[in-house]
Amino acid sequence: MYRSNSKRNELRLIAISLGYKDVTSRIPQVKYDKDNNKITYEHTKDPLDVVTGDIVTYTIAVYNEGQIEGKVTEIIDYLPDGIEFVPEKNPDFVAVRDGDDIQNLSEDDIQEILQEAETTKKYLYQILDNKLIIKYLEEYTLNPITADTDKLDSKEINIVCKVIAIEQEADLVLTNMAEISEYEVEGDIEDRDSEPNYPALPTDLENY
Repeated sequence: MYRSNSKRNELRLIAISLGYKDVTSRIPQVKYDKDNNKITYEHTKDPLDVVTGDIVTYTIAVYNEGQIEGKVTEIIDYLPDGIEFVPEKNPDFVAVRDGDDIQNLSEDDIQEILQEAETTKKYLYQILDNKLIIKYLEEYTLNPITADTDKLDSKEINIVCKVIAIEQEADLVLTNMAEISEYEVEGDIEDRDSEPNYPALPTDLENY
């Protein structure tokens, strides 16, 4: 038996289903206190018990906490040993071609990949070692916080993975983490929370 956990970096990554079991109660309840300009995310962080062969669906949600429009164009999901991305269960995703570098593709390259896929796709992906690199293909904008804001604007991606056997002890903690690796905002503004490796990804996690 393993323990499947989700850990926040610059965005929220939550396991929302385990096989046929709905665990959407883990989705953060976002509260915005306009008077004090304070944002809190409330959700359980208790790990889920999983076994080899289980299908786990993760939701990666990006929230705009700023006062200008923006969008995330790329995220990286750091899959631990024991968690495997399942292409056939992620129909909105299309893989890059062999030999391609997802972070250096031209728009023409992307269009060729989409034409070869023959069906509409929302995300382009590449797996390098334990990194699942995902590029957004849809046009969208995350709206900013305003005086009339009741909730934060967000963009979510569902990623279906499988628990696989690994050659280690029977009881393990499988910690899945993600970060924003590319983003766009208007003007010459830096978004610290969207910079890669901020805050630094932990290196001392069990089985990671």
